[in-house]
Amino acid sequence: LWKNMEREIVVYWKEENVPYKTVKSLAITNPKSPYRFTNGIGIGTTMEELVRLNGKVPISFIGFEIDHYLAGLFGGFNEGELSREIPCFGGQFDYQGDAMGITGDDIFKSDNPAVKKNKLKLIMIGILNGQD
Repeated sequence: LWKNMEREIVVYWKEENVPYKTVKSLAITNPKSPYRFTNGIGIGTTMEELVRLNGKVPISFIGFEIDHYLAGLFGGFNEGELSREIPCFGGQFDYQGDAMGITGDDIFKSDNPAVKKNKLKLIMIGILNGQD
C-alpha cells in the first residue's frame, strides 16, 4: 500500500495465490514512516528505548552478518511489559559499528555488552497475525 511513499505498508498474505483473503503480516521499513505504536515505538527506535519500555527486561534477536534475511530479526520480549502490550510485534534491527560479539545464527539478548556498543535500532517493524 502507498508504494515508495513514507506511509508505505507491505502486506503479506497467507494465501499464495489470488484471491487473497487472510493477512499474514504487515511490514513497515521506510525510515520516514509516520507509523508508531501508542507507546512511541517506530522505525529508528533504539534497543535501549525498547528495553526501557519493556520494563528493563532484555530483548532477544538473531545475530548479524549472516547471509540471509534473518540477520537482526527480533526474537522476543522475554515476558517483559511489551510482550503483553504488543504481542503481535515483529521487527528487525540494524547496528552501527562492527557487530563484534553479536554475529551469527545465535540468539542474543540486549544485555550483551556488544549491543550497547553498536547502538541497535529498528529498521523494520512487522505486525504479525497471531493466528498462525
